[in-house]
Amino acid sequence: MCCVEATRQKSPALIALIRRCRCVFVERLRRVRFKKGKGLCLTCCAKRADFSSEIGMVRKGLRSRDSSIEGLKQRSILMHPLKDFIAPRALKQIGARIAKARRLRGWSCGEFSGQVGVSVSTVHRIEQGDPGVATRSLVNCLVVLGVFEDLDSSFQEDHAALEQARWDGPTAKARSTPAASMEACSPDATDLRPLPPEAQLLFPAVWPRDCPEEPLAVTLGKQGLPVGELRIHNSGKAMVSSFRHVRSWLAHENFFSVSPELSSTLAPHWRKSARPGGCHVFGALADTLPRGFGLRVIEKAHARGLLERRSSDAFSPLEELVIHLDACRKGALRVRSASWSSLALLAKKIQLPGLSQLGVVSAAIKAFEEGCEDEEQLLMLLRCATSLGGSQPHCSWTQEDGRLAIAKFPSIHDRYSLAKVEMLGMQLAKAAGIDVVDARLEDVQGAPVLVSPRFDRVEDGGRKHCVGARGFLLAEENDEVTYLDLLEAMRHHCKDFEADALKLWRRLMFCLLINVPCSHLEKIDFLFVEKKHWRLAPAYGIRPRVGAEVVSRDGEVQALLEASAAFGIHRADALTYLRDQLKVLKGWKAIAEDSRIGMSVEEVEFFSTDISRIESFSA
Repeated sequence: MCCVEATRQKSPALIALIRRCRCVFVERLRRVRFKKGKGLCLTCCAKRADFSSEIGMVRKGLRSRDSSIEGLKQRSILMHPLKDFIAPRALKQIGARIAKARRLRGWSCGEFSGQVGVSVSTVHRIEQGDPGVATRSLVNCLVVLGVFEDLDSSFQEDHAALEQARWDGPTAKARSTPAASMEACSPDATDLRPLPPEAQLLFPAVWPRDCPEEPLAVTLGKQGLPVGELRIHNSGKAMVSSFRHVRSWLAHENFFSVSPELSSTLAPHWRKSARPGGCHVFGALADTLPRGFGLRVIEKAHARGLLERRSSDAFSPLEELVIHLDACRKGALRVRSASWSSLALLAKKIQLPGLSQLGVVSAAIKAFEEGCEDEEQLLMLLRCATSLGGSQPHCSWTQEDGRLAIAKFPSIHDRYSLAKVEMLGMQLAKAAGIDVVDARLEDVQGAPVLVSPRFDRVEDGGRKHCVGARGFLLAEENDEVTYLDLLEAMRHHCKDFEADALKLWRRLMFCLLINVPCSHLEKIDFLFVEKKHWRLAPAYGIRPRVGAEVVSRDGEVQALLEASAAFGIHRADALTYLRDQLKVLKGWKAIAEDSRIGMSVEEVEFFSTDISRIESFSA
């Protein structure tokens, strides 16, 4: 574990241990100010049996004059016994906590000793609180398990018996000098200061890929009502998830299935992806996985070392679920682990941007796309731009009433203002009688940004439970699904099927008229109403396709018209709805030039050829 990584663990005790390592290497490491993780600390050198790669980095990066393996090991404070630092009673408490964390992960003492790099007998001694164990071994256990709170509470800051200037070896006698405080251990102590909570993303330590992962607790709503427990089982080539309800939720007076495929039973519900790389969790949670722009931000943060993962492998399914801020997660479901208390505390302290801070977010997005973002900008995007899908740059922000909203920003790759085009599509849809979310344009740093409240949120941070169309159908991203498949699921789950089917048909027809594909059923969601019933959520993200994106959809329009009976719509009524939509669309220029959108004459002319194609239809 690098010194930079250690500071982000927010462990004062571990930082203090590192600061008291008085070898030449650490002193030189302080002088380079720990930028970009150059070099490795003694914790990293002491963690493994093979020191060759770490020492090679020391020699290459810092040109240490005293870089022998034995020299580094013997000058390290981590080689001293635990009794020099921690009281016996505290040692027993830490040992019990380590044993509990090990059992929660399903590890035997033999498996855990292999992860830590010590013998089985040493593991037994640590769990029993033996004060003769080397400090290095305890730190390694805490590194693997990610439980630093116990060390922080037990570490004794006053070490009058320890040498403060320099260590000559593990058996050297300490000078009687007052112990320096943690912030005054070195002239460059501020370089080791961890990031403040509001500027830091605490990501839980990663489980080894060949061992069972710790389950996630699934909760519901603002109050975090316990719903069930999710586990991922990796058996060879297959990845399977199991979800089990908790008894209290099954007995709750307001119980309902948080995802259509889940039944009211204590037995586990199993989900296996139909193809490699597919989704392994139930539908309502699958909708919350990072995609598009948010996924690019996460990958960049991982490459920069901001997620505090010990592994460079691809993210596991459980990691993908917890990697973005829970406060911004789509819908009412929440996921967390009981051992990640620091993550919950952090979430309370993080403040999402408000309307006045959207300019700062816009600058961060521009820097990100140009590849010149700094760490603070990347951390900001990690907090507010990773919870929703979509390739367009976006972020979640908080309105004055406390309700969560979304803002869509221009990209440096855009040929025209996507915000104005989407606003035009939303206004046309509203005029055509389609239920859409409220949206408006805001001028942010001289560019239009589309902002709208999220339909899955209410005032004061309340949540509405929702699930996407693919989750409704248990379909994965690349599965071929049609609106006829969706209709069948709606018959079983929608409270008012006739009303929702009519809304869906009118929405699909309108999207085809403005050249928006409907074959993948994207951006169609359902909100939970009561008991086992759902309703169609308002439409969002309706943006006419223009330029090179235009594809003739005349055949699809005719097919949807012919299928109107499946939606419970008479042929004559379907033709009436189509004529009404065509009438609205033919007046698009007046809406585009309205003050709410404010398209210029040049922009209107640019879109005329593509949007005016609707005049070719005759109903």
